[in-house]
Amino acid sequence: MPAALLYNQLLSLTGTTKTDFAQCMYLTPSAFSKLMSEDKLYTYKDKSTFVSNSAAYFAKKIYSPGCYLKLKEIFPVIYDFPNILELEIFIRQSIEYTLNKSAVIAKSNTSESFLTFLGYRNITNMICIVMSDYLMNSKIDVLEYYETLLWSNEINTKIFKDIKFMPASSKAKMKSNHIFTISSLEASLDLQNVSFFERLYGMFHYSDMDFWMTNNPIEPAFILLKGELIMYLSCLHDNTPCMTIIDDKAQITRLFQSIFNHKIEKVSFNKKEVIDLVNNDAYTREFFSMHRILGTFSFVPLGYLVNKEELDKMEGNQIMKDMLLSLNDRIMNDKNIFASASLIVDYFKIYGKLHLPFIGIINFPPNKRKEYLKRYDHYVENDVPENIRFIHLSVGLTTFVCFEKVALVYMTNEEQTIEKLYYLRTDKVFDILNKATQYNIATQYLTSTFWNQLSSDNNQ
Repeated sequence: MPAALLYNQLLSLTGTTKTDFAQCMYLTPSAFSKLMSEDKLYTYKDKSTFVSNSAAYFAKKIYSPGCYLKLKEIFPVIYDFPNILELEIFIRQSIEYTLNKSAVIAKSNTSESFLTFLGYRNITNMICIVMSDYLMNSKIDVLEYYETLLWSNEINTKIFKDIKFMPASSKAKMKSNHIFTISSLEASLDLQNVSFFERLYGMFHYSDMDFWMTNNPIEPAFILLKGELIMYLSCLHDNTPCMTIIDDKAQITRLFQSIFNHKIEKVSFNKKEVIDLVNNDAYTREFFSMHRILGTFSFVPLGYLVNKEELDKMEGNQIMKDMLLSLNDRIMNDKNIFASASLIVDYFKIYGKLHLPFIGIINFPPNKRKEYLKRYDHYVENDVPENIRFIHLSVGLTTFVCFEKVALVYMTNEEQTIEKLYYLRTDKVFDILNKATQYNIATQYLTSTFWNQLSSDNNQ
């Protein structure tokens, strides 16, 4: 991104004219225009002072709680700034980044380079600035990246945890590939708890997200923007975070090749892949029908009690329909834990929509909604059946079906136009969600009193 373009975007965002801004920077309007139009700021003798004053000016104009949302059209990868000083540093670093790129272009310097950054905040800033630049200003259609940062040590996890992905209006789409070992997955779950799932859904919502599992960790932690650059992350002897950005094409190629030399296994599946597995893989069908279910934690309005007659009227793969009916029956009747977001009932009463994974959405007209909800009467007991819970918890449109030593994580969007299934070989997902729902003071169990209160509404 040229520095002039970034300045113009910030001026537009703050509603500042070039004349007013130039005066605040102690420049004549013509001098400022010349700096911008000829993109000569990188050679300006008072560059450092000008950049610092600019950053302070824009931060003062922009800052407010949650102001990162104002910047998402410029920086679709960003974080929530806790104070105005953090925002000022971020803007200054973004201007300096554009100036460094302008200097390289001006010198026709095509040789590879590397930059090093120290400290948690500097690293977080540069990840956001670099990824935003490639999303908004490169000629690529898809920014594909591979990372191990989310699953590495506590410091790196903290860096990645703060970053928010919001590239809906970016020029390039995003495809994310997350590589982990079982031990690194479980360490991340221990560290972040339920917030880990919220984080994953945020990335799913804004990118085509795939998971890859390996038995051998790849060190050091990295973010690889495919074909563009590498960001390596490590720690110095005193535990100061350190990041090196490398754009050497040979090193980028070597890292990409080494990823697949680690024999990584893809453990995420889109709709076509899931249907192919169900149709053609006997182990998959056996797993769904035989493997013991520990619990289901549902934050998607799924049609667990949709019957065969209703399902047969829908378009879709017949084997998939049969498997879904069988799985739903086991979820509801095998005395395993079933937890559902209580807001799902309100959603159904208002809209009458239920999702059927990898098949579609079934719509119930208003006069049929109460009839469907009455199917739950079979499960209502006068005592407290602890295996059926309604919870006030949200992790996006995600459902977890936890088997022994395996968790299947289903994610979708509201229109069910995007669906993914993630296969995680761990009991840790069940342990975290079971504890979060069992000991949550907002949890309600399926007593007759509570169910009558929840299901009775004028919207039915």
